[in-house]
Amino acid sequence: MLEIQEVEHYLLEKMPAGEQLFFEARMLATPSLRAAVEEQRQAQRLIRQAARDRQRARLSGIYDQLAQDPSFAQTIHAIFY
Repeated sequence: MLEIQEVEHYLLEKMPAGEQLFFEARMLATPSLRAAVEEQRQAQRLIRQAARDRQRARLSGIYDQLAQDPSFAQTIHAIFY
């Protein structure tokens, strides 16, 4: 569990500079730590992508609801055209 926390702090850039250098040296010397960092990095990417996808779907739903309102459509048309 401690290693997961260390990896998380490293990836989120929450480590002090000296601790970060030591962690990076450990990564160079420890293939399993390097693999753990890459796995966590990939997990963070997937989480961010999922959050963006949910937000995009939510905003699309809001837009679809607003687009059905004739006064909204007229207002948008007046602003942009």
